Amino acid sequence: RQAGLPLLGAEFIIISAFGAGLGGGFVYLLTLDRPVALFSGLMIPIALWITVLWLIERRRNAFPEHLGDCLLSVWNALRAGYSFQQAMDVIAKEMEPPIGDEFAHVANDIAKGLSLENALEQMNKRVGSDDFELVVTAVLIQREVGGNLAQILDSISDTINDRIRMKREILTLTAQGRFSALVLIALPFVTAGVMYTINHDSFMMLFSERMGQIAVAVSVVMDIIGFYVIRRIVDIDA
Repeated sequence: RQAGLPLLGAEFIIISAFGAGLGGGFVYLLTLDRPVALFSGLMIPIALWITVLWLIERRRNAFPEHLGDCLLSVWNALRAGYSFQQAMDVIAKEMEPPIGDEFAHVANDIAKGLSLENALEQMNKRVGSDDFELVVTAVLIQREVGGNLAQILDSISDTINDRIRMKREILTLTAQGRFSALVLIALPFVTAGVMYTINHDSFMMLFSERMGQIAVAVSVVMDIIGFYVIRRIVDIDA
C-alpha cells in the first residue's frame, strides 16, 4: 500500500519466490553452474524488494511536493461552503497521484463504514509524511473542539511550503553524497559482471574456494555498512 502497488504482502512473497526459482533455473540452464544460478536466484527477490522500497521512497517524496496545492484546494472548497469530506472528494477527482489516489482511498474507506478519523489516520500511516501528520492532527482537533478549519489549513499550508523549500535546499546540498551511495552499492555488481565475462574461471574461484567465499562475504558486509553510513550522513531531517 505504501508503494501504491495493488498487491498483498503474501502475493508479493509468492511472486518473489516464483521469480527466484524461475530466474535461478533459467540461469542454470544457460550456464550449468549451480553457484551462479543460486546467486542469480537470490538477486531477484532482493531486486524486487529494492524496487518496492524505491517506489515507497518516491511516493513519500512526491506527496509533500503537492501537499501545499492540495491544502489550497481544500481551503478554497471550504470557503465555498463545502464540508471537509466533500473537499476530499474534490481532491480525489482533480489532483494527480499520489495525493488523488490517497484521498480516493479515504473516500472509499468512509463509504465502507470507516470513520473519517480512522480513515485519515490510516492514510497518515501509508503516506508517512510529517507534513501530512500536521494536517491530520489539525483536522482531528478541529472536529473535537471546533474552530475555523479553513483558517487553520491556510496557516499550516504556509508552514508546509517553508519546510518543502528547506528540504529542496537540503537535497541539493546532499546530492553528491546520495549519488556516492548509489555508486557504492552498484559498483560491486557491475565489477562482478565484468569479471565473470572477461575471466570466468578466476571469478568462479571466489565461490569455489574457501578464501574466495570469505572475501565475497566480507565485501558484501562492508559494502552494506558503507551504504548505510553514507545514507545516514546525508539523511537530514528538515
